[in-house]
Amino acid sequence: MLFTTKSKFRIEKSLFRHEISNPVSIGYINRGVQQTGCYMILIKSIEDGGPNGIYSLSRSNKKMNGTVAKLACSNGISGDSIDIEWHPECFPHVILQYCNNDAESEKMKFQFKIKVI
Repeated sequence: MLFTTKSKFRIEKSLFRHEISNPVSIGYINRGVQQTGCYMILIKSIEDGGPNGIYSLSRSNKKMNGTVAKLACSNGISGDSIDIEWHPECFPHVILQYCNNDAESEKMKFQFKIKVI
């Protein structure tokens, strides 16, 4: 089964300094994923220069933390990164850690395409 969705998360980094705390929750992956099982998650930045990653996830009991392994990840050009957490009783949670290094990085926008295999 292959499930593909485009995240609706899109925001300019210049707003982060005053309105959004770091890290930023991108959201939960609740389509194509059940509370237990094993999955491959591919997160691709649609914007040039954004962070990307491939993750392997596994959990056998929804009352336990899931295991998340980073297989291949690359930070964005400003040092921004993404990560996944899988807490008990929850779906996998995608988190963005952003960096606001210079005026050019403030123009960066984030939008991700997420695939679940």
